[in-house]
Amino acid sequence: MEQGKKDESAQLTEMEEKVLHVEQSWWTIAKTKERAISQELHISPMRYYALLSRMLDDERVWKANPQLIDRLRRLRDARIEERFPQ
Repeated sequence: MEQGKKDESAQLTEMEEKVLHVEQSWWTIAKTKERAISQELHISPMRYYALLSRMLDDERVWKANPQLIDRLRRLRDARIEERFPQ
């Protein structure tokens, strides 16, 4: 089973893998998430969140880490519902 997971995650780009790593453990990298983003990815937080948003709807990314992506999708959906209640 572990081999299958590696095959699926191999489909991710290096940047996508780094984004998932930062999302999973930014607090072990730096004191703030923004600093971890800058330190690990060398991009702005704005670019990071735009990339992460696109990644959440990508099936390849979900297959690489379904538990993390499901959690992030729930958080995103809750924020959207909070901003735009139906």
